Amino acid sequence: LDRLICLLEKLSVREKQRQNVNCYPTPHVFLQTKPCTRARLTPSAICWTATSELYVGCEEGFLLLVDPESLSVSLLFNPTTADATSELQESSFQSLTFNKNNLIAVGKECRVHCLQIKGTQVNITRTWQLERPVTTVMYFPDQETLLLSSKSGQIYTLNSAQSDEIVKVLDVLSGNFVTAALLHTDRNICVSLRESGELQLWSSDGICISSLFLQAEVTGLACCPIAHYAAVGTASGIILFIDLNDEQQPRLVHQVQLHHTAVDQLV
Repeated sequence: LDRLICLLEKLSVREKQRQNVNCYPTPHVFLQTKPCTRARLTPSAICWTATSELYVGCEEGFLLLVDPESLSVSLLFNPTTADATSELQESSFQSLTFNKNNLIAVGKECRVHCLQIKGTQVNITRTWQLERPVTTVMYFPDQETLLLSSKSGQIYTLNSAQSDEIVKVLDVLSGNFVTAALLHTDRNICVSLRESGELQLWSSDGICISSLFLQAEVTGLACCPIAHYAAVGTASGIILFIDLNDEQQPRLVHQVQLHHTAVDQLV
């Protein structure tokens, strides 16, 4: 078989030579004289519209309208323009769901936006703040209650017609532990870090008292021996300082860029 392929290749070359065709053309270098202005987009969220079209959100913050019949694409939101809504400029669409005349969008930040779209005009009508980012949003069959879920094991519901409160209905404590340290109090409180970037406070009988999602790849932890503070190292070289005076509500109060490489250990 190899000999046959080789023979056919030789015959092909001879035939081209017979026709005075250059089989081995000199390579040319093509220079791009006009820069390409089209951005390469990465679709990350999609949902149907009431008119059987598709809203497509992108990781780069663009929002598109796609007609599956004509295969046409319209640009609804461009985060790079000067007049773009600042709240959406910082967003990266993770999930979309549509109801009546409103589009619900969630991104990597801890917010849920209700968008009103008229033509190519996109406006934020309402915004809800979350305790941590969510990755999925959808409507219940009643088309009034939103269901939101996160990668770290939380499920929330929101019925904006009744209340603006986001209700946590499930909190699964999941993910591997990175490290743990004792908080220097008379209550024997343990502070832990999970791979998901979640800092948790535990009582001596194993009950989770509170948690704080740090939105970072964490690498290490140290608790202050004279004050109720913790320092958390990250893979990006930033040290986060957590106020633990209120054990029910730990909060991030300061951060310092110490290195440009990971903080391997804190003492």
